[in-house]
Amino acid sequence: MKRRILCLMASLLLCGVVSAQNWGDNPDSHAQPSNTPIVATVQINGNTVATLTSDYRLGAFIDGNLWGIAAPHDDKFWIQVFYETAGEEISFKLYDGQNEYTTCTVVDPTTMTAVTTSEAGAVVTLNFTNGQTVELAAGYNWWSTNLNVTLDELKAALVAAMPSTNYIRITAQNGTYTTYNGTTWRGTLNGWDITKFYIIQTNESCEMTLAAQPINPAEHPITIAPNYNWIAFPLSEPTAISTAFTGYTATNNDRVTAQDGKYATYNDNTHSWRGQLTTLQPGKGYIFSSQATGNKTLIFQSSAD
Repeated sequence: MKRRILCLMASLLLCGVVSAQNWGDNPDSHAQPSNTPIVATVQINGNTVATLTSDYRLGAFIDGNLWGIAAPHDDKFWIQVFYETAGEEISFKLYDGQNEYTTCTVVDPTTMTAVTTSEAGAVVTLNFTNGQTVELAAGYNWWSTNLNVTLDELKAALVAAMPSTNYIRITAQNGTYTTYNGTTWRGTLNGWDITKFYIIQTNESCEMTLAAQPINPAEHPITIAPNYNWIAFPLSEPTAISTAFTGYTATNNDRVTAQDGKYATYNDNTHSWRGQLTTLQPGKGYIFSSQATGNKTLIFQSSAD
């Protein structure tokens, strides 16, 4: 969300605020703060949260760095974001004590603009949703999700995302598929496994958005069989391979390959992954080539674990 000069901010409770998740609790305050603190209410999936417990935190970020944090004050937040350059893009996260919401829209942007210039104390509502937005290129896309969605929900999101009634094909590792011809879905793919990635083929680029609760990766362990596996990446943040595979006992020369051809190979002598592929990305899928002789179990680890 672009702000001209003043941005949604934490004017009280900056001191002594307990950090949320791994955000930290000391926003960079050497730069300029807003001189018009804004009072914010929050919605989750369109429903206003009327009762905010002490576990809630509202955070403001610039380029992934924390620049403002607030605990609730009654049923609202007072938040102040520090900034260095006018026009910097601010993103917001909400933590409710269990879940972290990272997709936020301002319900009334006109009110937001008015508040930043003249109406101190007016209330702005932030609407948070759990979601995933993925840019699909024309052609083939190795896609996975960290959301608890069904195959039918994926199909509906793809149809809604297409600029016109164009060709869509979803293919699983076992070769089953379903295609959309502009009116109906047909094919042999009628099951869904969130631990796998799927190839989504379209003849035009589009932006697909899904809205659902994130899964707990620990509740969806990934089976790694000998040879090739189309594995999902069920985390919401880019994660270094060295972190993502913490706790997984790799075999020498195991290999993880991305769609762009970059890969990382496990070296048993150094106990490390080496190669051009260093970070796994949300929304992407990867081929895991296992050198083991039997099945293994993978549970991805994030930097917040």
